[in-house]
Amino acid sequence: MHHESSYKVPLAEGNNTEDVAMWPVTPYTLALRNHDSQAVWATVYVDGCKISKECIKPNETKEVQGIDNGASVKELLFSFPRLVSSEKDKLDSDRLSQVGCVSIV
Repeated sequence: MHHESSYKVPLAEGNNTEDVAMWPVTPYTLALRNHDSQAVWATVYVDGCKISKECIKPNETKEVQGIDNGASVKELLFSFPRLVSSEKDKLDSDRLSQVGCVSIV
């Protein structure tokens, strides 16, 4: 997490909002390029979660810069793994195997 675009975000562990650490993150974007002669649909998954579905025309490139929730776009970030402090933060085993993976189908 040492790139010129890296920065730190506050991270509170557990219910203790007084104990806040600064956590390094690095933003990234995904470039989707269609080399086919016909338009294609690309569905993008990050960490096992669907974040985007794009129609890409022939020889077109589209950038996915984050997760669009309708009101804003939450940027995509590389970060170090964290320890889980409570049961509600634990991932189920299906998703756990997909953490750190980007899939485009």
